[in-house]
Parts: sequence; structure tokens; C-alpha cells
Amino acid sequence: MNADYLFATLELWGGIFCVVGAIFRFMMRKVYRVATFEMVSMLLLSALMMVSDLCSFFFRGQMSTLALFLVPIGNLLMFFLPYLDLMFYGSYLWKHSTKDYNNRMIINVLFGICACAMVLTIVSIFNNMYFYVDAWNYYHRGPYFWVSQMIGVAAFVAVFIMIMYNRKHLGPVKFLAFTTYIIFPFIMHITQALVFTLISRLNVGIEISVLLILMIMMLEQNRTMDRQQNEISEQKEELLRRERAINEMQIRLVISQIQPHFLYNALNAIYYLCEKDSAKAQEAINNFSDYLRGNMDALSGDSMIPVGKELQHIRSYLALEKMRFDDDLYIEYDIGAKDFMVPALSLQPIVENAVKHGLGKQIGGGTLKIFTYDRGNHYEIIIMDNGVGFDPMHPKHADGRSHVGVENVRKRLETLCDGQLEMESAPGIGTRAIVSIPKNERTAMREGTWN
Repeated sequence: MNADYLFATLELWGGIFCVVGAIFRFMMRKVYRVATFEMVSMLLLSALMMVSDLCSFFFRGQMSTLALFLVPIGNLLMFFLPYLDLMFYGSYLWKHSTKDYNNRMIINVLFGICACAMVLTIVSIFNNMYFYVDAWNYYHRGPYFWVSQMIGVAAFVAVFIMIMYNRKHLGPVKFLAFTTYIIFPFIMHITQALVFTLISRLNVGIEISVLLILMIMMLEQNRTMDRQQNEISEQKEELLRRERAINEMQIRLVISQIQPHFLYNALNAIYYLCEKDSAKAQEAINNFSDYLRGNMDALSGDSMIPVGKELQHIRSYLALEKMRFDDDLYIEYDIGAKDFMVPALSLQPIVENAVKHGLGKQIGGGTLKIFTYDRGNHYEIIIMDNGVGFDPMHPKHADGRSHVGVENVRKRLETLCDGQLEMESAPGIGTRAIVSIPKNERTAMREGTWN
């Protein structure tokens, strides 16, 4: 009797904890999203089982109208609810398992066993096969009580098979959580079948198991959320590192474009034009200021700019070089596509390399051609010259040109818009640079941008 009162106390507090756990899990359903309905149902059913068992225990032997109602109903629910709880447990396990044919077959077998057990429990009300309540309102086991226990064992075996089948998919923590539902209730189920008690040991086992599953799964979910938060933090740090790298690359690129010798040549040309042709000098100053403004804007403005703005920067640069080369530099444009964005200073370094190292080193100069095309799924920009060219197998020794700026352009294209740069060249024939700009959100023209 003292043991029964001890288990009754455990049931009372366990029922309270189950209700509190169900309320908490429901309130946190947006955080713990997997199988919330099943877990809340398991907790509430466990609490209801505790209440049913306590009513049967404390009202036994009483002849009041309330007692005559609660004792039979309580004992009926004691046989009925564990199988309903087991069905929700199977559904909860299913939500964390692989959805293959074997799992479907096992879960269907489990549901079939539980449904059969619940039907037989209802039948027992009329034929007393599992239990009956005597005239003095006391519970007694029926002649086929052992059948209900064997059906319970079969249901536990089905659950055990499903857990073992999914052990690798569940992982060690979830496997431990789901196994507790087998260990405690099964032990209590066997002791209850062998020893008659006034308080259901099975209910206590289910109660302990459900609360342990709730606790373990919440701890695992918290660890998962911590890992995800750490991954997000690492991704943010990586994004910041990439942004810093892009900014540093951008600064290096701008600095590399403002070379002293070019500035000296441009200023000297403007100086002489001031004496000979003031109108051309004024035009040269405008081009020079536009060129410097384009470089400075690359430091403080957006990383992506309309291709028209980049071409305008190129025109300012070529106008200054035209003062130096005059008729030795011939320029052709064929702009077939212009409604897209490119990384700032992604084309001008290529043009400068073509003028300085391709045409500038060739006697008599040559022609620089700039084309843009819409290729359907991407845009293509071609910058070609008929200068001295170089051997692609030995670029550093062919013409002395600086390929650091070109490599910076290639990295900026890849980083900022997934673009590509291909260089084709042959000594004595010339060089062709092909820039491919994919059509995506980063390269689409933005509303309000100037082109």
C-alpha cells in the first residue's frame, strides 16, 4: 500500500509536469517545429492517464454517484489511452525517420496493433475480458487480462524494430531519447503483468519516458540551433572578410590606375595645348577631370555601375591618350548592348594595357576596338587591338606589360558578378580580351541608374 501511495504521488507530479511541458512546447512551436502536435498530444494524454489512474485509486470502494462513474471510466481509460499515446509516439518517431517502404510498413503494423487493442478494450466493457468493477466499486482483472498485456508487448516490439531500423538516421542523442520510451514502459509493463497493483506502473513508465523525450529533444534542438547560429556568425564574418578584401582590391586597383607617368604625360600635353589651342586644352582638362573623377568614384561609389558609365570613363582615358598618340591610335566602338551593370574599373585597365603595351610598342600604332553584345544568357564585351601581342605561355616575358591589374579585374569580375575574363593573344598579331557578364540580379540595370 505504501508503494501505491508513492506511485500515486509520482503520477500526480508527473501529470502536472506533463501539462506544463505541453503548454511550453505549444508556446515554443515556432522554435521547435518538428512534430509539435504529436509531442503535445503525448504529454496531454500522459497527464490524462495520470488523472484517470488517480481517480480509480482514490475513489475505489466508494458508493457515491461520482465514484461509481469515475472508477469504471478511469479503468477503461487506463487500458485505452496507452495505445492512443503509443500511436502518437509512433507518429512522432515517423516525423524523425526516413520515409521509406520499410518504415511505412512498420508504422502501419504499429497502428494496426494499437487500433485492435483499443477495440478490444471497448469490447471488454461488455464481456469483462480485460477487467471489471464489482458491486462494491472495486477493480478486478478479467480472465483475459494477459491478452491485453501480450498485445502491449507486441506494440513495444514494433516500436523497438522501428527505432533500431532508424538508429543511424536518428543519431546517438535522438536514438537515446526514443529508446527511453521502450525501456521504462516495457519494464513497468512486465512488472504490472506479474504483480497486481492498485496504481498502474505502466503509466508511470510512460510519464517518465515522455518527459525524458521532451527534455532530450529540446536539448538536442538547442544544440542544433547553437550550431546554426555559429554557422550564421561564421558566414557573416566570411562575408565581412570578403567585403574587406573587395574594398582593398578596389583601392589597389584605383591606385594602380593613377600612375605617375600617365599623369605627367597628360599634364604636359595640356600645358602645351594651353599655348597652342586653348579650346583643345579646355577639352583635355575636362577629359582629365572626368578620368580622375571616375577613379575616385570607384572608391566611394557602388561596386557595380552601368556599362555606359564605365565606357564613358574609358572615353575620357582614350581622349587623353589620343593627345599623345594622335593618328597612331585609332578607336572603334560597336555598342550592341548597354542595359547592364559591370564592376567599376573592370574594363578600363584592359583598355589601358592594350594602349600602353599593345599599340604603344608597335611602330605606327594601330586600332583599338571595343564591342558589346547580348548573347542571350549573358553579355559579352570584347576589347581587341592589333598591336604587338604576347605569348600567352610566357606573358611576363613577352612584352613587359603588367598583368597584376588584369588579374585584379578577373578577381573582381568573379567576386562581384560571377563574370569571367579570357585573354587571347599572339605575337605580331594582337590581343583580344573577352569579358562575360552573366544575366542575374547583380548585373541587371537598377531603377534610377544613369547609363
